[in-house]
Amino acid sequence: MYSNIISLSIFITVSLSTLNAMSFSSIDNGYYNFIYASGKIRKGDTYKLSRAYKKLPHNKQTIVIFNSGGGEMSTGIQIGNYLKQHHIGSAVAKRGMCASSCALAFLGGRDLSGNKLMVLPYGSKLGYHSFYYRNQRYVSSDKVQKDLSYLMKYFSYVNAPSDLVTKMLSTPSGSMYWITSSNNRYLNLQRGLKNVSFENKDQSRYTYKTNDSSESKIAYIKSYFDKVNMVIKANRGYQSSYTTALNANSYNNWLANNLRYAYITKMHLYGNNIIKVKANYMLSNGQRACTNNTYKLRQTNDNNWRVVYKRIVPCSKHSSRVIRRIKNELP
Repeated sequence: MYSNIISLSIFITVSLSTLNAMSFSSIDNGYYNFIYASGKIRKGDTYKLSRAYKKLPHNKQTIVIFNSGGGEMSTGIQIGNYLKQHHIGSAVAKRGMCASSCALAFLGGRDLSGNKLMVLPYGSKLGYHSFYYRNQRYVSSDKVQKDLSYLMKYFSYVNAPSDLVTKMLSTPSGSMYWITSSNNRYLNLQRGLKNVSFENKDQSRYTYKTNDSSESKIAYIKSYFDKVNMVIKANRGYQSSYTTALNANSYNNWLANNLRYAYITKMHLYGNNIIKVKANYMLSNGQRACTNNTYKLRQTNDNNWRVVYKRIVPCSKHSSRVIRRIKNELP
């Protein structure tokens, strides 16, 4: 979905001194939405997270950056459920930690296509241990069984590795098993956000050869997607000069009725007139999907470009289920 590893340290400077009540703050940096979650996890934090998330644009990847020593277990699980349900990624703050119930929440991290997206930068750590009860002498076996059942259902829902579950439950509550980016054996973690560069915002999402001809082809496909989103937002057709971009006069209403947005995450020029694109789509019913697209371009008499062939290939089983009936209609 992304290319080249870029450290989260560019964005994340949460201090460990803030580990009191959990607070949520959000930022839209142009390519990702970040929600910083710092402090002790308590009841009501899932609602706070949802409020922060709803304020952000939903046409790009959102990632929650955790810096927490843990807290209330059931709330941590609720947060993890929320992350998975809303396709929100998870990360640990640079040189920060995410432990106990925070580490449970971390397991829910997903990208826009529903695939796991969990980021653990260098210098950060993720900690797991078994149940902790303040008054362990007075905890009934029924309570332990109920909590264990609740936890195992969650592990199944987020598809947690069985080896990690075993390691967690075998680590006493007074100890901590720390996972770092270098010793990880259980989770498929990323070490940083993958992108070309965040320094040049105009070109960070698009990689291509740097000659005038290739730039014009790349610019055409970019404008092609921009016009698609314009149609969706306006819920009406293009002006007559725009309809050729989509090669169909009746296409506009279909777009408005079937898509919420479509955008490019990666783009390359192959050969002379072939553009390879990785794209994300959200359907009008709220389902998300990603695809690998191929576009063949032809130059028109007025030296513009036109799509003469396209091929849409789902990039995951989830995406295939979502778009199998309409993939040939997608822009």
